[in-house]
Amino acid sequence: MRTTVEVDEQVYRTVRERAQRTGVSVGRLLGMLVEQALAAEADAPLLIKNSHDFSVVAARPGSPQISAEAVQTVLDSNAMI
Repeated sequence: MRTTVEVDEQVYRTVRERAQRTGVSVGRLLGMLVEQALAAEADAPLLIKNSHDFSVVAARPGSPQISAEAVQTVLDSNAMI
């Protein structure tokens, strides 16, 4: 797929040099780097820590935020069961 992206000039120079060293095009190298970053993010283990006798799991980057009110609503609805 063909697209246009805006990249910092220094990043572009670094990618261009690496592409030349490895014998691939700049576009292909950028695609490979993005694929690697996405795979690494998906494979990142969940960060779990203990806080006041509770296990807390850190959200992955880009996860939606859940308000305390939303959590309380679910807790209240489950209390009736």
